[in-house]
Amino acid sequence: MVAGSLLLIVLSLHTSAILLLAAYFLRGAGVGLVNPPISTVAISGMPAAQAGAAGTIASTSRQVGFALGVAIVGAVSGAGGTGQIGPSFATATHAGWIVLSALGLVVVVLGWATTTRTALDSAERTARLF
Repeated sequence: MVAGSLLLIVLSLHTSAILLLAAYFLRGAGVGLVNPPISTVAISGMPAAQAGAAGTIASTSRQVGFALGVAIVGAVSGAGGTGQIGPSFATATHAGWIVLSALGLVVVVLGWATTTRTALDSAERTARLF
């Protein structure tokens, strides 16, 4: 996700289709690699009787996150535009791609932090309480 967003920071009217395809492929692959583990962790960490609720919360959180993401990145990108769709639109999106790159880095850091030995030990202790 980070690499795809970074590629799009240079988006312009003259950006090649190959660069766009590479960026979209990387972003799509990133989303595809992030979402399944979120659902798996949410559901597998709960007792069977609560797995449905855990899946619902994870899915709802994902949908709210996507909606907020579209609104925030749209507002950031729209703030740099002239109000008309045209040549300035591609340039106006640069700030939005920077925000998405930063958020992608946050996902990487959180992924690393939640898989450290300390985090896994904490998860194991919590699982025993259920």
